[in-house]
Amino acid sequence: MKNPLNHWRVRRKEAPVRVRKIAKRLKVTVQSVYLWERGQVRPRTQQWKSLARLLKMQPPILIRRWAKWHASLGNVREADELRVIADHFGEKRVHFSLAPKKQRA
Repeated sequence: MKNPLNHWRVRRKEAPVRVRKIAKRLKVTVQSVYLWERGQVRPRTQQWKSLARLLKMQPPILIRRWAKWHASLGNVREADELRVIADHFGEKRVHFSLAPKKQRA
């Protein structure tokens, strides 16, 4: 199976969102963002919503792609944990606008 995180990289470039912007918004290092893109580590649970917003995706969709990829690699435990996180976001019915935030005057 293709790495769905490549889709994440494409979405990031289409947005266009720079890795530095993601890192700054999520208060992580640029290296962390690159490690996420490669699938070597994953964001913390509380970072998924902000990450999805920056990539203009819904959190459960982004997380389920990660879960599917891990399952294809045989990482069943990781895939199950990710599905639980995705369900958590789905139950809360996380909605947000994909429009940029208005600047305060």
